[in-house]
Amino acid sequence: MAIRAIEASLVFFLITALRCVHSTFTPADNYLIDCGSLTNTTIGGRVFVADVSLSSTLTPSSNNLANTSLSSIPSAYGAALFQSARVFTAPSSYSFQIKAHGRHFIRLYFFPFVHRSYNLSAATFNVSAQGVALLDDFQPKANATAVKEFSLNITSDTLSLAFAPTGSSPLAFVNAIEVVSVPDNLIGDAAKTVQPQGTYRGLSGQPLETMYRINMGGPLILPNNDTLWRTWETDGKFLLASGLSQPVIFSGIINHVPGGATQETAPDAVYASAAELPDAAQNTSNSLFNVTWQFDVDAKSSYLSLATAVFMDFVVEADVGSDKLSVGISPSTLNGGVQNAILNGLEIMKINGSAGSAVVVTPPGSKKHFGVILGSILGAIAVVAVAAIVVCWVNGSLGYRFSFAVLHEATNNFDEDWVIGVGGFGKVYRGALRDETRVAVKRGNPTSQQGFNEFRTEIELLSRLRHRHLVSLIGYCDEKNEMILVYEYMEKGTLKSHLGLHYLHTGQAKAIIHRDVKSANILLDENLLAKVADFGLSKTGPELDQTHVLCARPVIDPTLPREMVNLAEWGMKWQKRGELEQIVDARVAGSIKPESLRKYGETIEKCLADSGVDRPSMGDVLWNLEYVLHLQEADADASQLDSINGIAELSPRLQNMDALESTPAGEAGTAPLNDLTEVSMSKVFSQLIKSEGR
Repeated sequence: MAIRAIEASLVFFLITALRCVHSTFTPADNYLIDCGSLTNTTIGGRVFVADVSLSSTLTPSSNNLANTSLSSIPSAYGAALFQSARVFTAPSSYSFQIKAHGRHFIRLYFFPFVHRSYNLSAATFNVSAQGVALLDDFQPKANATAVKEFSLNITSDTLSLAFAPTGSSPLAFVNAIEVVSVPDNLIGDAAKTVQPQGTYRGLSGQPLETMYRINMGGPLILPNNDTLWRTWETDGKFLLASGLSQPVIFSGIINHVPGGATQETAPDAVYASAAELPDAAQNTSNSLFNVTWQFDVDAKSSYLSLATAVFMDFVVEADVGSDKLSVGISPSTLNGGVQNAILNGLEIMKINGSAGSAVVVTPPGSKKHFGVILGSILGAIAVVAVAAIVVCWVNGSLGYRFSFAVLHEATNNFDEDWVIGVGGFGKVYRGALRDETRVAVKRGNPTSQQGFNEFRTEIELLSRLRHRHLVSLIGYCDEKNEMILVYEYMEKGTLKSHLGLHYLHTGQAKAIIHRDVKSANILLDENLLAKVADFGLSKTGPELDQTHVLCARPVIDPTLPREMVNLAEWGMKWQKRGELEQIVDARVAGSIKPESLRKYGETIEKCLADSGVDRPSMGDVLWNLEYVLHLQEADADASQLDSINGIAELSPRLQNMDALESTPAGEAGTAPLNDLTEVSMSKVFSQLIKSEGR
């Protein structure tokens, strides 16, 4: 999706395990205000100054103070800051002199305690800074503390932080305020867009609101353990499936690389813990799995992902109607070794496009602010109404959620005799619910190539679609790390069982290969009986006495252990170890000559090269397979194998051209394939490999 004018966007920063440069950052601006307090308050070695001594910064200065007892405040870091509050009954503002332009953190502390003169839980208000709306119609939750963090690029010498009541009870309040400089390079200016691929520029000037800050796989990190005084939550409550993730702790010293990120990017405690795939050290096929976290976000938003240690930023525009942001990690398919993926930390920030109303503070008695307040109220009502419709539509479209116990009973404890199909995702069981509704239950196999992404995609798509020719998704189950889909039961089974393909393949003396099976060539009669048509491209199948490749197992077999599912990957693992003989079929292992097997493995390795230019042509493959057969059938000098093999640094065709140039013209021809039907393989080899047969 094209990146356009962004009104509300989310930014999340992926923090990897690469190490950072240690630096000591001293903020040029460091305003810490304990609002409504008569005395200063020290939290974690930082002194929050009572704002009674800062009356010159308040406009108007005649605002009210309120306080409560510490015992009434829920347990929270910096609880003493929530004991007092500055209360506003009209638009008011704090002014701060800015020493250094650039990005600043603005943190606002809220706790709506009940005072003898004010019920702060009834307060609803707007907050703006530097003309940017930070909070619209904000109403703090009763009996809960809240810290709202924003990051603004301040370009003026004075910062005005304004509050304006908007509710029926004309109250606004704030318990404490922080305005603190942050390093200019904390937020880069450019980010890569994911859909479509491109570049998003101008990020450094965007106002941001911190939505989440997570320490993956590690403990809670409080502000006194962060050089920028940030709080890092634990990730457990955001994991979609905890069984697919395990924490890993690094107990050594974090090494910092010059030119990289700094400790202000994230504290060492974040880099020292991570979430990774389970049993990563023992697995080589974890590419089948991923770890996913899900966060509640605003609908119709765009997202910026920043890998802070390597500074890779990505902007992703969310689908309209989605109020969930999923962040997942999975191994790269480019790594042939141990498959693993890790994530150390995550920050999610909302890009504030000034969609709300900025607060305008006027002298006492002025009525001009009425229009601003009314506009913000109407705007907020519209936004809330749209959000409510979107949330209700999304939540109501995901289908019915079954408990595992219900499906366990419906399938007779997942009885193998009730299996009606097996696919890449897992087995499909017939079942019956307690109301006698017949269902098909597809249970995900943890060792399957398909995983959570496919599971979620099927739920999201089929729950939105209804058509007489589309199978209906009745519900799903995600308990106990299970991935189970429940469909309507199709009594007649698959179309495959109603076609004549089995007859074509096995019902005649010679098998017939149709070679053009597609929906347009499957016809229906008046009774909807399906019949295969159009045999113009068909051919008779090969006979057993003709040369062809046999294998004792399928190329892909989801029923096997994970490392054995893909034959090519499994075989290459043993080939790279030089132990290919370990997976030879036991029925023929004793008769395979080592030199023949070695050349066979080398040929396979060439065929599976990552780059197409490094892979041999089919003619070259045939040449080498015939040579492998020659080694198996005849006694060959193993020391000469490399000089004879057709796949080496020089392509076989070039090697053969050299041989032809040194051979008399009358001996350079080869017999047509049609003339070889009565020739043994050893004779074929004599013509292809031996120079005198050329």
